[in-house]
Amino acid sequence: MVEQHPHEGEVFAAIAEAMSAVRSAIAAERPISQREQYREAWMRQAIRKARKDGFAKIAVVCGAWHVPALLENIAAKADNALLKGLPKTKIAATWIPWTYSRISYHSGYGAGVNSPGWYDFLWEHGQQSPPVYSVSGGWITRAARLLREQGVDISPASVIDAVRLADNLAILRGRHPPNPSDMQEAMQTLFGLGDATALQLLDARLWVGERFGASAG
Repeated sequence: MVEQHPHEGEVFAAIAEAMSAVRSAIAAERPISQREQYREAWMRQAIRKARKDGFAKIAVVCGAWHVPALLENIAAKADNALLKGLPKTKIAATWIPWTYSRISYHSGYGAGVNSPGWYDFLWEHGQQSPPVYSVSGGWITRAARLLREQGVDISPASVIDAVRLADNLAILRGRHPPNPSDMQEAMQTLFGLGDATALQLLDARLWVGERFGASAG
Protein backbone atom coordinates (compact mmCIF):
# COMPACT_ATOMS: atom_id res chain seq x y z
CA MET A 1 0.00 0.00 0.00
CA VAL A 2 2.96 2.34 0.44
CA GLU A 3 5.97 1.13 -1.55
CA GLN A 4 3.90 -0.05 -4.53
CA HIS A 5 1.19 2.62 -4.50
CA PRO A 6 1.26 4.76 -7.66
CA HIS A 7 -0.11 7.88 -5.94
CA GLU A 8 2.02 8.34 -2.83
CA GLY A 9 0.34 11.52 -1.60
CA GLU A 10 -3.07 9.86 -1.53
CA VAL A 11 -2.03 6.87 0.55
CA PHE A 12 -0.37 9.03 3.21
CA ALA A 13 -3.45 11.23 3.45
CA ALA A 14 -5.56 8.10 3.88
CA ILE A 15 -3.26 6.81 6.63
CA ALA A 16 -3.53 10.13 8.48
CA GLU A 17 -7.32 10.03 8.20
CA ALA A 18 -7.46 6.44 9.45
CA MET A 19 -5.24 7.15 12.44
CA SER A 20 -7.32 10.20 13.32
CA ALA A 21 -10.38 7.95 13.49
CA VAL A 22 -8.53 5.38 15.61
CA ARG A 23 -7.29 7.99 18.06
CA SER A 24 -10.74 9.56 18.35
CA ALA A 25 -12.29 6.19 19.12
CA ILE A 26 -9.68 5.41 21.77
CA ALA A 27 -9.88 8.88 23.32
CA ALA A 28 -13.65 8.41 23.69
CA GLU A 29 -12.97 5.43 25.96
CA ARG A 30 -9.88 6.58 27.83
CA PRO A 31 -7.46 9.52 27.72
CA ILE A 32 -4.23 9.27 25.78
CA SER A 33 -1.49 8.25 28.22
CA GLN A 34 0.56 10.94 29.94
CA ARG A 35 3.72 9.48 28.42
CA GLU A 36 2.32 9.84 24.90
CA GLN A 37 1.26 13.40 25.62
CA TYR A 38 4.80 14.25 26.72
CA ARG A 39 6.32 12.64 23.64
CA GLU A 40 3.99 14.39 21.20
CA ALA A 41 4.38 17.77 22.91
CA TRP A 42 8.14 17.43 22.51
CA MET A 43 7.74 16.49 18.83
CA ARG A 44 5.62 19.58 18.20
CA GLN A 45 8.23 21.71 19.96
CA ALA A 46 10.94 20.27 17.71
CA ILE A 47 8.87 21.15 14.62
CA ARG A 48 8.31 24.68 15.91
CA LYS A 49 12.05 25.09 16.48
CA ALA A 50 12.79 23.96 12.92
CA ARG A 51 10.33 26.53 11.58
CA LYS A 52 11.83 29.22 13.79
CA ASP A 53 15.27 28.34 12.45
CA GLY A 54 13.99 29.20 8.97
CA PHE A 55 13.33 25.79 7.44
CA ALA A 56 10.38 25.81 5.04
CA LYS A 57 10.30 22.11 4.13
CA ILE A 58 10.39 19.89 7.20
CA ALA A 59 10.25 16.10 7.10
CA VAL A 60 9.00 14.31 10.21
CA VAL A 61 9.77 10.61 10.56
CA CYS A 62 7.38 9.09 13.07
CA GLY A 63 4.88 6.35 13.63
CA ALA A 64 1.51 6.88 11.93
CA TRP A 65 -0.12 6.96 15.37
CA HIS A 66 1.46 10.36 16.08
CA VAL A 67 0.46 12.08 12.82
CA PRO A 68 -2.91 13.46 14.02
CA ALA A 69 -1.29 14.89 17.16
CA LEU A 70 1.37 16.64 15.12
CA LEU A 71 -1.18 18.12 12.72
CA GLU A 72 -3.42 19.33 15.55
CA ASN A 73 -3.35 23.09 16.16
CA ILE A 74 -2.07 23.18 19.74
CA ALA A 75 -0.52 26.36 21.13
CA ALA A 76 3.16 26.33 22.03
CA LYS A 77 2.17 27.70 25.43
CA ALA A 78 0.18 24.55 26.19
CA ASP A 79 3.06 22.27 25.23
CA ASN A 80 5.52 24.35 27.26
CA ALA A 81 3.28 24.06 30.31
CA LEU A 82 2.98 20.29 29.85
CA LEU A 83 6.74 19.77 29.57
CA LYS A 84 7.76 22.26 32.25
CA GLY A 85 9.38 20.74 35.29
CA LEU A 86 10.05 17.31 33.83
CA PRO A 87 13.24 15.78 35.26
CA LYS A 88 16.30 15.76 33.02
CA THR A 89 18.59 12.77 32.73
CA LYS A 90 22.05 12.57 31.21
CA ILE A 91 22.26 9.89 28.56
CA ALA A 92 24.96 8.24 26.50
CA ALA A 93 24.21 7.15 22.95
CA THR A 94 26.15 5.10 20.45
CA TRP A 95 25.42 5.11 16.72
CA ILE A 96 25.82 1.79 14.97
CA PRO A 97 25.47 1.07 11.24
CA TRP A 98 22.03 -0.20 10.26
CA THR A 99 21.74 -3.76 9.07
CA TYR A 100 18.75 -5.40 7.44
CA SER A 101 18.79 -8.22 9.97
CA ARG A 102 18.42 -5.70 12.81
CA ILE A 103 15.51 -3.82 11.25
CA SER A 104 13.67 -7.06 10.51
CA TYR A 105 10.62 -7.73 12.63
CA HIS A 106 11.93 -11.27 13.24
CA SER A 107 14.96 -9.87 15.10
CA GLY A 108 12.64 -8.74 17.89
CA TYR A 109 12.46 -5.11 16.74
CA GLY A 110 8.82 -4.24 17.32
CA ALA A 111 8.74 -1.51 14.68
CA GLY A 112 10.57 -3.64 12.13
CA VAL A 113 9.30 -5.08 8.87
CA ASN A 114 9.12 -8.67 7.71
CA SER A 115 11.15 -8.25 4.53
CA PRO A 116 13.72 -5.42 4.39
CA GLY A 117 15.27 -7.03 1.32
CA TRP A 118 11.97 -6.85 -0.55
CA TYR A 119 11.46 -3.16 0.21
CA ASP A 120 15.06 -2.43 -0.80
CA PHE A 121 14.36 -4.14 -4.11
CA LEU A 122 11.15 -2.12 -4.64
CA TRP A 123 13.03 1.10 -3.92
CA GLU A 124 15.85 0.31 -6.33
CA HIS A 125 13.37 -0.82 -8.99
CA GLY A 126 11.41 2.41 -8.60
CA GLN A 127 14.54 4.51 -9.16
CA GLN A 128 14.96 3.12 -12.69
CA SER A 129 13.01 5.08 -15.26
CA PRO A 130 11.80 3.28 -17.22
CA PRO A 131 12.26 0.02 -15.26
CA VAL A 132 14.51 -2.46 -17.06
CA TYR A 133 12.46 -5.44 -15.84
CA SER A 134 9.15 -6.20 -14.15
CA VAL A 135 8.90 -6.41 -10.36
CA SER A 136 8.08 -10.11 -10.47
CA GLY A 137 10.68 -10.86 -13.15
CA GLY A 138 13.50 -9.19 -11.26
CA TRP A 139 12.60 -10.61 -7.86
CA ILE A 140 11.97 -14.20 -8.93
CA THR A 141 15.15 -14.21 -11.03
CA ARG A 142 17.09 -13.05 -7.98
CA ALA A 143 15.50 -15.84 -5.92
CA ALA A 144 16.41 -18.46 -8.52
CA ARG A 145 20.01 -17.25 -8.60
CA LEU A 146 20.32 -17.55 -4.81
CA LEU A 147 18.82 -21.04 -4.83
CA ARG A 148 21.24 -22.17 -7.54
CA GLU A 149 24.14 -20.86 -5.45
CA GLN A 150 22.95 -23.17 -2.65
CA GLY A 151 22.72 -26.24 -4.85
CA VAL A 152 19.03 -26.18 -5.81
CA ASP A 153 18.42 -26.80 -9.52
CA ILE A 154 16.15 -24.13 -11.00
CA SER A 155 15.66 -24.13 -14.77
CA PRO A 156 15.11 -20.98 -16.85
CA ALA A 157 11.72 -22.41 -17.87
CA SER A 158 10.70 -22.66 -14.20
CA VAL A 159 11.69 -19.03 -13.66
CA ILE A 160 9.62 -17.89 -16.64
CA ASP A 161 6.60 -19.93 -15.51
CA ALA A 162 6.92 -18.64 -11.93
CA VAL A 163 6.92 -15.04 -13.15
CA ARG A 164 3.83 -15.66 -15.28
CA LEU A 165 2.07 -17.42 -12.40
CA ALA A 166 2.85 -14.59 -9.96
CA ASP A 167 1.56 -11.99 -12.42
CA ASN A 168 -1.65 -13.95 -13.05
CA LEU A 169 -2.24 -14.57 -9.33
CA ALA A 170 -2.01 -10.82 -8.75
CA ILE A 171 -4.52 -10.17 -11.55
CA LEU A 172 -6.95 -12.74 -10.12
CA ARG A 173 -6.65 -11.05 -6.73
CA GLY A 174 -7.24 -7.59 -8.17
CA ARG A 175 -3.82 -6.06 -7.70
CA HIS A 176 -0.75 -5.11 -9.69
CA PRO A 177 2.15 -5.68 -9.50
CA PRO A 178 2.37 -8.97 -7.57
CA ASN A 179 3.09 -8.70 -3.86
CA PRO A 180 5.35 -11.04 -1.81
CA SER A 181 2.59 -13.58 -1.15
CA ASP A 182 1.90 -13.93 -4.89
CA MET A 183 5.56 -14.52 -5.67
CA GLN A 184 6.13 -16.83 -2.72
CA GLU A 185 3.18 -18.95 -3.84
CA ALA A 186 4.42 -19.02 -7.43
CA MET A 187 7.94 -20.01 -6.40
CA GLN A 188 6.67 -22.71 -4.08
CA THR A 189 4.66 -24.15 -6.96
CA LEU A 190 7.38 -24.00 -9.62
CA PHE A 191 10.62 -24.22 -7.63
CA GLY A 192 9.49 -26.52 -4.83
CA LEU A 193 6.75 -28.48 -6.64
CA GLY A 194 4.37 -27.45 -3.89
CA ASP A 195 6.85 -27.94 -1.03
CA ALA A 196 8.06 -24.80 0.77
CA THR A 197 11.16 -26.45 2.28
CA ALA A 198 13.64 -25.27 -0.36
CA LEU A 199 12.30 -21.71 -0.15
CA GLN A 200 13.41 -21.50 3.49
CA LEU A 201 16.90 -21.04 2.08
CA LEU A 202 15.72 -17.63 0.86
CA ASP A 203 14.51 -16.29 4.20
CA ALA A 204 17.76 -14.63 5.33
CA ARG A 205 19.46 -13.87 2.03
CA LEU A 206 16.48 -12.74 -0.08
CA TRP A 207 13.56 -11.60 2.05
CA VAL A 208 15.57 -10.08 4.91
CA GLY A 209 18.76 -9.31 3.00
CA GLU A 210 22.37 -9.08 4.08
CA ARG A 211 23.10 -5.41 3.57
CA PHE A 212 25.12 -3.49 6.15
CA GLY A 213 25.25 0.24 6.56
CA ALA A 214 28.32 2.34 7.26
CA SER A 215 28.93 4.62 10.20
CA ALA A 216 29.29 8.30 9.41
CA GLY A 217 32.79 9.71 9.46
